[in-house]
Amino acid sequence: MQGFLAEVKELGIEVCFVDLKKNGYSLIDLKLIFINQELDEEKAKEVLIHELAHFKLHSDYNSSYSLPVPNMKMEQEAISYAINRIILENDGVYNYTQMIEAFRINMGNDIKYANQ
Repeated sequence: MQGFLAEVKELGIEVCFVDLKKNGYSLIDLKLIFINQELDEEKAKEVLIHELAHFKLHSDYNSSYSLPVPNMKMEQEAISYAINRIILENDGVYNYTQMIEAFRINMGNDIKYANQ
């Protein structure tokens, strides 16, 4: 977790652990990531990586988040990015069931492992 927090800080993004009804979200224009303070460290790390993906992949498309189709695509890209980062962090060893549960992946999602 500390490595990801350091990476986010290097990008000038502030992370706030707060009382939320959802796991997390980001405000790209303000360079803020909010994470539910009730999450355990592993889940908080997954959420942080997911939100970091939005900054890395979608900073130029912030206005598209309010549109249903682009939003769904950007969410899938952020999930894929997060899964790949977790797999790489674990030297390519991971548990499919844990990933499916952690990221609530549904049948038909096209999530592929790719060396990044």
